[in-house]
Amino acid sequence: MLPVPELTMHDQEEKLPPITEIESEILKIWEAVLHKGDIGVMDNFFYVGGNSLRIIDVYTKLEQKYPGVFVLADLFGKPNVRQLARYVETIYAQKQTFNWKPLAFPTSGLVEQGDYIPGDVLRFELSEQMGQSLARVSSHYSVQKVSVLMTAFAYLMSEYAQTETVTLPCLLESKVLCQVEVSFQEVEELEEVFEIVDGYLKTEDRFDWDQVKYTAYEQQEAQILCAFVDAVPLPAGFAKQFDLVLNCGGDGRILSMTCEYNRSRILQASVERLIRQFVSLLEKILEQCEKKAGLLKV
Repeated sequence: MLPVPELTMHDQEEKLPPITEIESEILKIWEAVLHKGDIGVMDNFFYVGGNSLRIIDVYTKLEQKYPGVFVLADLFGKPNVRQLARYVETIYAQKQTFNWKPLAFPTSGLVEQGDYIPGDVLRFELSEQMGQSLARVSSHYSVQKVSVLMTAFAYLMSEYAQTETVTLPCLLESKVLCQVEVSFQEVEELEEVFEIVDGYLKTEDRFDWDQVKYTAYEQQEAQILCAFVDAVPLPAGFAKQFDLVLNCGGDGRILSMTCEYNRSRILQASVERLIRQFVSLLEKILEQCEKKAGLLKV
């Protein structure tokens, strides 16, 4: 019996789409709770069907996605998606001490800059003999196998980038990162590097991937962002953040490894060459360590 209401200025405003990943994630939560899809990032929650009961549902889902960031009152004081997203970014910026440290590579190994294009996942295996040698060396020096593998990778990256200091993110669990920094100028023996890397991998100074991925990183020409993975499944979007990801694979007698790369920046031939060099370097490191420790069988 009531007349059709006239459109308000709010209804006439253009529905603005999300421009950041956080805005997209929060908008999806709103759409799921409100059971509607035509929502803009500047729309007021209470103007698009929200109420005090539904806002509790939104808060619950936001707490699962961004634990410890919001209190319920924040959702009343920041009633649109963009305000909530900017608040998340501010909190993460305050909490995060994580800094991306890409390596400067010779431009001859790169192709033109562009959007991320996933390359083939290159798989390779270490021989059974190398796997046994790795086990003996890691046991003798009381370090994890991954510490020996990462030492070889860090050294190879230092050679490519022609730098004495290398900083690499290492994914330890499904969403847990640590930063491993090695200065090859400050150490004389391989076992010292093993211990340094192992110390970083065991440190409590960890970073949550869901926070790290929002940390600002501006891609530069001739710079490569690399990561190392300790045989765990990659979280969504992880490989896309990096130009090259080396995963040390399983812990069996034959160690299977994988390498993912950004095909818009690195040629496949360059990645294949890098893998061959990594295996060759690792073999030399293991042989040298076993000779020094007297682990080789006569």
